[in-house]
Amino acid sequence: MSDSIHRRANYGLDAPAAVRNPCIGIILGLLLWGSAALGLWAGQIVIPLGRAVIEVGLAATGLGIAICLSCGAAWMIWESKIGKLRSREQLLQHVSIKVNALDGKLR
Repeated sequence: MSDSIHRRANYGLDAPAAVRNPCIGIILGLLLWGSAALGLWAGQIVIPLGRAVIEVGLAATGLGIAICLSCGAAWMIWESKIGKLRSREQLLQHVSIKVNALDGKLR
């Protein structure tokens, strides 16, 4: 087969919901970080516990989550679109099919 036939093969995205859900998390994480970067809020929550105070930085956490989810979503898309075709080609290179010209049977 020619290379143009191989490039046109498109098996679609394996699990669209598994890509959609991290993308929602990416958007939320970037919104957390972006709103803090714009000064709309402090980017952290403060939890008073008697004399102690716990400060949780949500802006940096949102950015970290967005970066991690972006890597995971990109990997899933790449594997669905490119990796699957490469695996298919590697498997087909190992398969040996011979057809008898006289009776048309596979050997």
